[in-house]
Amino acid sequence: MAKTMTTARFHAAKDVHVDEISVPEVGEEQVRIRLDKGDFASAIDAIATSEIQPKDTITKVLSIDQVDAGFKALVEDKDNQIVKIMIDLGKLRN
Repeated sequence: MAKTMTTARFHAAKDVHVDEISVPEVGEEQVRIRLDKGDFASAIDAIATSEIQPKDTITKVLSIDQVDAGFKALVEDKDNQIVKIMIDLGKLRN
């Protein structure tokens, strides 16, 4: 099974320092993550009942060395409607 990290853009936000995400290669930028206890249960139910297809929400899949470009695209590339970028951690640097 491939190791992955999912990043996304949401309407409400909570500031989280990237060091808390355990991917130090990202750098010293801030990441916004939406936290709501009910969201996870609702998402799991929607996936289990095939109400949503998670694959359809992933806009791009990038390698770990493309993380900076991925975060920049989430913030700046409004024309392409990037919703979710999955980072493939399968090839982590040693």
